[in-house]
Amino acid sequence: MYDIEEIEEMKKKAQAFAQKSLLVKESFDRWVQRTTDRAAYVEATRHGDEYRQKLQQQSGRRPVLQPSINGLNGDKKRRISASAPVRPPQKKRARMRISAEYRPSRTDEELARRLKEVHISLSTISRVAWS
Repeated sequence: MYDIEEIEEMKKKAQAFAQKSLLVKESFDRWVQRTTDRAAYVEATRHGDEYRQKLQQQSGRRPVLQPSINGLNGDKKRRISASAPVRPPQKKRARMRISAEYRPSRTDEELARRLKEVHISLSTISRVAWS
């Protein structure tokens, strides 16, 4: 029927096909998800615009102006000045930090003495607070 070499070759081909088909399937699933999300967003914005127009017609108000491209719409509280050129913000300079003077690390005896001082002061504070 089939010899061992042909079987091994067919197994390799099947493995390569399975890997490729998995890659294609995953890519297609991501594409479908992105496309449906995009379509849902467009549909939601369309419904929102229709609802806004319906409310405006019911209340009899003037229609809301669409936002302009350069930000000169009269309804906005902050406007981009048309005369001033738009510049990127300047980079902040790092402040020069003054290093503290070097202190050698504490010895075990100094640490033990400091711990006793702190412990004694805390115990006297707690006695005063509880009395």
